Amino acid sequence: MRANVGFWLGSITGRTIEQATPNLHLPLCWGVKMFFEKLQERLLLLLRGRVQAGEVTERSLAKLTEISQPHIHNVLKGTRKFSPEIADSILRKLGLTVLDLFDAGELVMHLSKNSRHEDQRYASVDMLDGDLGPGRPLPTLTRTAERFTVPQSQLKMVTDPVAARLAFDPQMRGTFHGGEVVLLDQSEMSRAFLEPQSLFVLLTDRGALVRKLRHRGDQLILLDGTGEDTGEKLDLGGRELHEVVVARVVWMNRRRRWTDELHKEEGAS
Repeated sequence: MRANVGFWLGSITGRTIEQATPNLHLPLCWGVKMFFEKLQERLLLLLRGRVQAGEVTERSLAKLTEISQPHIHNVLKGTRKFSPEIADSILRKLGLTVLDLFDAGELVMHLSKNSRHEDQRYASVDMLDGDLGPGRPLPTLTRTAERFTVPQSQLKMVTDPVAARLAFDPQMRGTFHGGEVVLLDQSEMSRAFLEPQSLFVLLTDRGALVRKLRHRGDQLILLDGTGEDTGEKLDLGGRELHEVVVARVVWMNRRRRWTDELHKEEGAS
């Protein structure tokens, strides 16, 4: 069972996972409804992480939870599932609740969306630390990440949202000039098909570039904002598309300051 983990979200972990297994990261599901199956998947990730980190063995885990070792082994392999009663028992033995299976950001986002006092037209997402562009270090997502406000309408179809600022890129001067902020969708589904009209973020030896893309054989042809060939090519070298293309640009704010855009809308209303 594979979790859909956002490329930059790997540096953000929940309190429980951080305490239990520092190298294990929870997949965030902002914008996605959470069901019991997803919670069971996260509990399984937690248990696997503790075993893989060497903090516990299947035998000690079975003893702690009072569940047979063969059953624990089969669940960790993915051939069996915990019943809700057993899952609750494991959480109690570990001193956890289902809330510990959520990332703090997910809870904040959920409360923000459902608050009667929140302006439902807008929502805030994490901003990457660093700019996207040639010659720039790959941006990261930190615990103290800046938040950026985007129209709520733009988040409806986004699974793993994150915002990033663009650096100047001479190949894209007709599309952006540097300083603009983009909303990115990191989900694999959003980049499984390279829509001709969409901009994507791809990893190259020159940094994280924003381009339109064309997939040809084992190569990616890089295009500018108008769809013209920039003369740049990237050999996939047997890699999967989602290993190189890490996000799709969903929306671009062409104002240097978001407040400028808000004031413009308020003046027009």
